[in-house]
Amino acid sequence: MSDQEKPFLTVAQIAARWNCSAETVARKFENESGVIDISSTSKTTAQGRQYRVLRIPHHVLQRVEQKSRVV
Repeated sequence: MSDQEKPFLTVAQIAARWNCSAETVARKFENESGVIDISSTSKTTAQGRQYRVLRIPHHVLQRVEQKSRVV
């Protein structure tokens, strides 16, 4: 199944597509309308960082990529 056939993309999939870090992608999408945040505030690393679990619909990815091209 290709990425286009999946209803949602992960942060890791977009990071690989954009050749950047997952943290960069998470920051870019954390406040975008339509993104599903299934993070748990109780899941933190030993350093106190919260794990972010985002699911990004294809239409949101396309919208963000389109905005980035215009800027």
